[in-house]
Amino acid sequence: QFTTVDCPPEVVKKYLTHQRPMLRAWGLDAYARLGAEELDQQLKIALSDDAASVRARARQITKWR
Repeated sequence: QFTTVDCPPEVVKKYLTHQRPMLRAWGLDAYARLGAEELDQQLKIALSDDAASVRARARQITKWR
């Protein structure tokens, strides 16, 4: 289902704090798929985000990881 990407997670880290919620959710998803070491910390932050889309993505990531 997923393909391996040779890209460091730091490439998408800037999107984790983006102003737009959809980009934060997308960035979190990409950050997780790229195998970021600080994922647990970012998931905790995302689970308390104001935007429902970001919280939902964080919950989904916790289910499949």
